[in-house]
Amino acid sequence: APAPNMYSLILMDLRMPVMDGFEATKIIKDSNACNIPVVALTGETSEENRQRCNEIGFDDYKTKPLKRPQLEELLNKLVPGYVSVG
Repeated sequence: APAPNMYSLILMDLRMPVMDGFEATKIIKDSNACNIPVVALTGETSEENRQRCNEIGFDDYKTKPLKRPQLEELLNKLVPGYVSVG
């Protein structure tokens, strides 16, 4: 289980103002400060984006809209001790 006051999972949009999700995730992964899984969440479906996410170290890649069953799948896969609430 994650430490108190820590996030269990980051859903990272790839296209954001100021700093995009690629750059933000690279900083998170390079910091070694935590092992929080980062999932790319985007409306883009290009193989180039998927490859770039792989290279940076995203833990998974999902396209919008993210439906509840997909979110449940991610939580079960990436968050140790996650238990569905219904």
